[in-house]
Amino acid sequence: MYDGGRFSNLNSDMMEVLFKLSSSQNLCKLLYYNDANPLSKPDITNTRSLWYNWIYPYRYVPELQTDVKCLLTFSFGEFRSTKGNEFKAGSIIFNIICHKDLVKVNYGSRLFCMMNEIDKLFNDQSVASLFKLTFDRSDELFVNKDYPAYYIKYKTFDFN
Repeated sequence: MYDGGRFSNLNSDMMEVLFKLSSSQNLCKLLYYNDANPLSKPDITNTRSLWYNWIYPYRYVPELQTDVKCLLTFSFGEFRSTKGNEFKAGSIIFNIICHKDLVKVNYGSRLFCMMNEIDKLFNDQSVASLFKLTFDRSDELFVNKDYPAYYIKYKTFDFN
């Protein structure tokens, strides 16, 4: 582990977010199963297998010709000092990307279901070295014509 720098906690924060995302069976099922009723499917026993296949800790766009799936990416950014350099503020942004043929599920939109699961996990919750995350905004995100997407942004704070 890196020690002492202003960004020394980012790797452990990233891992904590990966663990937290993969702890939600509903979110994992919405990502993994491509049919219209993913929440009725069996639990995924090794949710860590979704890391770097369905859940990416960096921005990623699927290949149009090969990938018909849903993805979740997240990244930390917008770092700045606050309160006399005592705290570091920033954001974590989740990008929910889903192939157009997979958006419709029996519950409505797979994108909105995934947004809800992410919000249950992170809104007003503390993650690793980050203080309580607060919802900032969400909106549609253009990836390409085959992949509708949304982003959700939470504000973060940490000791500097």
